[in-house]
Amino acid sequence: MKSHRNRFYAAALLQLLLLAAMIAYHYEPLLFGTQVRLLSKPVDPRSLFRGDYVRLGYEISVLESSKLRLPGSLSERRGSTLYVGLDVTGPFAKAVSVGEEPPAGLYIRGKLQRSWDGRLFIQYGIETYFVPEGEGLELEHSMAEQRLVVVIAVDSWGRAVIDHLEKVPPSLEAAP
Repeated sequence: MKSHRNRFYAAALLQLLLLAAMIAYHYEPLLFGTQVRLLSKPVDPRSLFRGDYVRLGYEISVLESSKLRLPGSLSERRGSTLYVGLDVTGPFAKAVSVGEEPPAGLYIRGKLQRSWDGRLFIQYGIETYFVPEGEGLELEHSMAEQRLVVVIAVDSWGRAVIDHLEKVPPSLEAAP
């Protein structure tokens, strides 16, 4: 009888540990990662089933191969993992390299969606951001006047998580 109780407690503890590990995995970049600021332009602020959200696009999501250091062996297979080296010396992060191996320095990991006309289309898992109900349309209307800065946290493996959104300060509005 006592062994059944111990098995029950062990199973319950294992489930709690798995749940805690999933939560820790999600928040690890926010706690220990490097903050990066990306210039973005949101679109489509409403999902009928999931509520208000902002769909985000980034300059680093469409990379022109002629402007980057690309290895000759870069695979252009859809779904392949790519590592994009980031330069964070300016007000917003810029892509400086892309490859199938992590570069030295700060980088973000993404998946190649497609390659067309010398451009790589990459997704990083930070393309949607949910907002409290009722704020999606308000955010869309304010976006007609001003762009957004998405502050993300990138961990040492290149995994990114959105920390928060900010409006572009007027002093940086003219920045490319």
